[in-house]
Amino acid sequence: TVTAMHALASALEHVHNRGLVHRDIKSGNVLVLPDGRVKLVDFGIAWVPGTSQEEEAEEFVGTLAYAAPEQFRGERPTSAADLYGVGCLMYRLLTGQRPFTGSSAAEMARLHTNKPPRRPRSLVPGIPAELERIVLRLLKKRPEARIPSAYALAEQLDEDRAAEFPIPRQF
Repeated sequence: TVTAMHALASALEHVHNRGLVHRDIKSGNVLVLPDGRVKLVDFGIAWVPGTSQEEEAEEFVGTLAYAAPEQFRGERPTSAADLYGVGCLMYRLLTGQRPFTGSSAAEMARLHTNKPPRRPRSLVPGIPAELERIVLRLLKKRPEARIPSAYALAEQLDEDRAAEFPIPRQF
């Protein structure tokens, strides 16, 4: 549900406030426990500033289907890349489809960096317009055009009452 995405945004805010970037937000790394709590797991490729990872910045790390355009370009990771991953995850929850699918890493890179996703409401007309707006903003190609922080994302999910929209799909 969108309530789970709100909890994920809160968890990411906690991570980002400590200077970390997860770099692999995807369905397999978000656990929803039986009591409804959400856990973000697998920090194996997380960016830790000031460590030996400085040389790794130019290498692609992450999952192709959820990676931000800047990850494909080898740019230094920021929290905006994690928010893009949340956008991909929300898109999949809302529509049952990933925003981009390709048959190769090169094609996935081209799609993520150059092509806008289909509007979620074109696939599932019942999606609230405000929820679609949030997802499309998270999927902006330029990091500075995305929602500015995980905290701001959580606030928007609260303000827009998007949590009332039932999402029947699993991660």
